[in-house]
Amino acid sequence: MFKAAYFQSALLFYFLFFLSFLLTCKMLLKPTLKLAIITGVIFGITHLTKAAILPGIMLFFFFSLLGSLKIISNVFSKKSNIPSTHNKKNNPHQLICIVLVGLVFILTVGPYILESKRIFGRYFYNVNSTFYVWCDSWEEVVKTTRAHKDRTGWPDMPPDLIPSPKKYFREHSIEQVYKRFVAGFNTFSNKDYNYGYFKYFYIYLIFCIFLIIVVGKIRNNMRLLVKYGFSSIFIFSYFIIYLLLYAWYAIVSPGNRILLSLFLPFMFSLSIVIKEYTKEFFIRFINLKINILIIFNFLILSIFVIDLFSLMKKALQIYAGS
Repeated sequence: MFKAAYFQSALLFYFLFFLSFLLTCKMLLKPTLKLAIITGVIFGITHLTKAAILPGIMLFFFFSLLGSLKIISNVFSKKSNIPSTHNKKNNPHQLICIVLVGLVFILTVGPYILESKRIFGRYFYNVNSTFYVWCDSWEEVVKTTRAHKDRTGWPDMPPDLIPSPKKYFREHSIEQVYKRFVAGFNTFSNKDYNYGYFKYFYIYLIFCIFLIIVVGKIRNNMRLLVKYGFSSIFIFSYFIIYLLLYAWYAIVSPGNRILLSLFLPFMFSLSIVIKEYTKEFFIRFINLKINILIIFNFLILSIFVIDLFSLMKKALQIYAGS
């Protein structure tokens, strides 16, 4: 089959990745024991689908620990008189929730990582993040660890020839590292890999910037930032780090297959900002008072309906595995 030669976990991963993102934001805003258990389970299931969730999990623990120590929330509270929704009480409950997420995550992935340790010698062994990410091309991947049975055990190669961070930065200059990032980012907008979703990203982003500049005033912008203060810093860091990681790996595996995991979280984040700024933004038409969000949604729906016809044709033309 042209489109289904094997089971592809990408769509499932996109959904679980988005769910993990939502739960993480909720945990940063208002952690509870029940939510911690759910978050740990979803983290585990997402990792078992694709290991790309690990950077997000590490970011969650980092920001959660900062939040529990009031390092960032206090900064916001001192700079503004507007109350934040983030819990500022430095009590054991928040730390218990953080620990609970970690324990439930380990329990969920436990059988898998124990087997991974037995076969590969590492609990969180993954050929992509362990070896392939430190190669310059897929051809190098094929010639190195992949040719030495990296999928059935630790590659039978001399240690100094196995791709690793130490080996990569020893053999590459700063200029080469920079060019790799640039080349990676360039693949994101390659029309050969995209089904037309980029236009929605640009429309939402431009509209969001317009609202912040035109509708939002300094105090309103600060109010929104404080309302989602701690989570907003986490979200910004989340996207920056993932974009850098995906750009770095794109040189080995070009295309937007992995990048698409950020689409739903990013569109959701933009939607939250748009919703906040359009609450009191109305346009008068004859005797009607219409919220600009209704007009914007109607525009998006119209574009989507038109896109349906071209996307169905394009979906049959774009390669999706063999």
